[in-house]
Amino acid sequence: MSDKAPFGSDNGWYAKYFVIQLAMWWFFSTIYSIEVKNFLLENPSLALEASFVSLFLTFVCSLALMRRDDLASSMNLFSIKSFQDLFLPSLLHLIGTISTNYSVSLMAISFTHVVKAVEPVFTIVWSLLLASKGVAKMDDIGLEKIVIIGMIILGVIISSINEVTFSWLGLIFGMISNLSFSGRNVLFKHSMSGTKVGKDSLYLVLNLFGAIVSFILVLLFGDSEILHLDSYSRNALFSSGLSYFLYTTISIRILEGVSPLTHAISNTCKRLVVVFVSTLYFSQAFTTMSTFGASITIGGVAMYSLYDKNKRRSSYYVKVTAFVVFAFVAIALAFGKFSNDDSGKVIFQKLPLSISSLSNSTQHIMPHQNVRSDSVTLPHTTIIQGLQEQILRELTPEFEGKTEIAILCHPDYRNRGDSAIYIGEVVFVHHIGLKLVYECSCGGPGYCDINKLRALDPKKTVMAHHGGGNFGDIWTDIDRHRRGFIDQLAEYQHFLFPQSIYYGNTNNTIPAAQLFETKNITLSARDTPSYEILEEFFTNTKRLLVPDMAFMIGAIERQEPKVDILWILRLDKESLFPQDMRLGKLVDLLPKKLRMKITMSYGDWENEDVVGLTGNLTNHALMRFNDACSRLSEGRVVISDRLHSHIISTLLGIPHVMLDNHYGKVKNCHTEWTPKLENVASATTLEEAVRKAVDLLAIEKNTKYEWV
Repeated sequence: MSDKAPFGSDNGWYAKYFVIQLAMWWFFSTIYSIEVKNFLLENPSLALEASFVSLFLTFVCSLALMRRDDLASSMNLFSIKSFQDLFLPSLLHLIGTISTNYSVSLMAISFTHVVKAVEPVFTIVWSLLLASKGVAKMDDIGLEKIVIIGMIILGVIISSINEVTFSWLGLIFGMISNLSFSGRNVLFKHSMSGTKVGKDSLYLVLNLFGAIVSFILVLLFGDSEILHLDSYSRNALFSSGLSYFLYTTISIRILEGVSPLTHAISNTCKRLVVVFVSTLYFSQAFTTMSTFGASITIGGVAMYSLYDKNKRRSSYYVKVTAFVVFAFVAIALAFGKFSNDDSGKVIFQKLPLSISSLSNSTQHIMPHQNVRSDSVTLPHTTIIQGLQEQILRELTPEFEGKTEIAILCHPDYRNRGDSAIYIGEVVFVHHIGLKLVYECSCGGPGYCDINKLRALDPKKTVMAHHGGGNFGDIWTDIDRHRRGFIDQLAEYQHFLFPQSIYYGNTNNTIPAAQLFETKNITLSARDTPSYEILEEFFTNTKRLLVPDMAFMIGAIERQEPKVDILWILRLDKESLFPQDMRLGKLVDLLPKKLRMKITMSYGDWENEDVVGLTGNLTNHALMRFNDACSRLSEGRVVISDRLHSHIISTLLGIPHVMLDNHYGKVKNCHTEWTPKLENVASATTLEEAVRKAVDLLAIEKNTKYEWV
């Protein structure tokens, strides 16, 4: 099944513009990969629905653009003989589309494309199988060509090795996609050469079949959440469907002029482009390893074009492929960030953060850092990476054997700190390859539906409970809800994300301890005093000591400050300070000579909620977290009695002074996890806090302030 002559009369317009076609194919494929990932990050349970939309839009767009003569000839395909000939490629087209989306929903884009990079191997297998049955012909494949193909695949894998988020289920879906699409291409190529009907008509039938069958599957197994999408998800879904139509249509046009193997090689090189562009899109750094892998791939494609026993013109196509790969990679490197350190170059995320960027935020975690080393202080990036690695090491084994997770008691309220915890939990879930199948709050519109929870498979699903500071007898409503869900869902494995635990009356521990000791549950504390409560009263329940989950978000690039000192003080029952605090009173804490030199701002992030909340509960938390980051970034130095002012300031690298709440959770967390953090101070009074803030400000601005 050799390639057609690139400028032959039977090639039409696409041979003359092969470079443009190849670039367009890869461009729209990259757009599709990014947009469908954006959609599935927001809606991880809707991979099947996303597949239907892509197939349906492709059918509609193909039908709308088809010429009248081609449309009339398409009617010849609706016969029993044509159905028999096209059933298998149509089925493979459907399976490939669905399995690709499921793979993307379970893994990072880069790892999905690492798996799909082995498509040429499956193409060879299909070609050999069908050639042995006389269904299709294939080119001679010598040992040299196999070695070169392996070199191309190896290059893509090396270039993506630092981006990998592994999932066995995602791997299986990726392999199914390879098997399906490679078989579709071989059979489709045979169909194009064996019928007078044009490729557009054949492709129309493939997508019509896929749209009908996937629609039936959606009706039978779909999620009703598809009917309640926010505007962001709707736009991402439509963009992914439209780009799917564009890239697959161009791909089929290219397939008409080349052999399935040459097409598969181009497709493998496309994976490299997708990995590089997605790295650029998510503001990550290119490493020496990724550039080395790209070089191997480009060299492999060049060797493939030179290796040609019969001097066939297929070398034209692969030379063009090598050129376009080089061009895409050069552009990505020119406009992207580059790092020579593959072992742990810190990647600072930029505000506002998105779920897409967060899903990739843990891919550059360094080996374990000793946050209690003998160093006097450590930079915030070292502290963060060490705590991330510790969270992964402690918690990952708790989810072995599970593929899905539901997170209960989402903090759908104003407290930005709880939103930071929740985003960290979502990042952790993405990182270990679990599928977030359900999220719900303990109050409001997103309240947990016990029937939906019971519909989840206990063998596959973990019931995870949002962490924070609501375990005990202070915030009793949330604690009561949590115990109720654990009692009603006794057949499931439960996991409680890290908590600060406090009981004003230790007698209140008895009901919780009695409930938990009879359930399959793991409790985790985020500081030693909380862990000691678990050790004393929850003796029959598995217990862990783990850092706050917000550290999983990673380092963030702060915005430009607006004032010298920003105060964030609690206005609830955990506060140690007067509830009638005003900015004027805080300014008066400064000596008179400094009041005109140092600017201040004051507030609390619970005063008002974020305006215009949209999307699902995860997006609500993300919008509140972004708001917290923006607020804290306003201060060159921050003073706060909120634990997550301390943690988010650490993520942003903002110098800050910590005050405590009424039961010591801020001090406990700092003592446990960040005692060596540089540019941070503790205080017990407002007067001491402002004095230490001025000292940090002097260091930050490289100046001196006289405290008189």
